[in-house]
Amino acid sequence: MADPELEAIRQRRMQELMAQRGMGNPQNSEQQKAQEDAKSDAEERRQMMLSQILSSEARERRKFTFEIISRSSFIGS
Repeated sequence: MADPELEAIRQRRMQELMAQRGMGNPQNSEQQKAQEDAKSDAEERRQMMLSQILSSEARERRKFTFEIISRSSFIGS
């Protein structure tokens, strides 16, 4: 599973938990959903551009570096 997909799943789950606790209202949830969709679309376009620009070796290095950064920032939170 790609990192943007994982982040979208995390955000949806957080919204579900907030809604269960009565912390979110429907209008806010709709706005957040629209923002998440826009963010996801932008990330998808970005990934498509990078796949066209970068060589396969460069994509692998970028992916590996991003995974290391993601793990270290997750551990630090």
